[in-house]
Amino acid sequence: MKNLGLITFVLLASLKAHATRVETRNLNFQYVSNEGGLMMDCVHSQIRDLPDWEVVCGKGTPQQKRYTVHFLTKQVQRSSQPLTTLEYLYSVTEWEFVKPVYASTSFWLSLKEKSVTHSLRFYQGIENDVANLVLDYKP
Repeated sequence: MKNLGLITFVLLASLKAHATRVETRNLNFQYVSNEGGLMMDCVHSQIRDLPDWEVVCGKGTPQQKRYTVHFLTKQVQRSSQPLTTLEYLYSVTEWEFVKPVYASTSFWLSLKEKSVTHSLRFYQGIENDVANLVLDYKP
């Protein structure tokens, strides 16, 4: 049993995990209907100093929609393979309904070598999967 505790300690000590602060200029949101036709650009602003964003799509139009997005990135560095693991959490709260509706995705990417990500695109189904809130992220 002592060996299990030592192994766990060594494994945890070899991990270096940290959340990455996401800058507003590195995000771009777009509303895209899955039935075709309706695409709206969105504006976003950070909610306090949380990894949360208020997203308004089609601002000022009759189709305007508002969401709260939680977007968090985490990077784990190891001394063995895979050297880097990136985790992305993307969840959307829809406010158009009597009770808020939530949808989320967690995405893990493990790399053999240390690498720099150029950009990622996430599609989160919203409105009962009738549309997507597309997120373009450039770290």
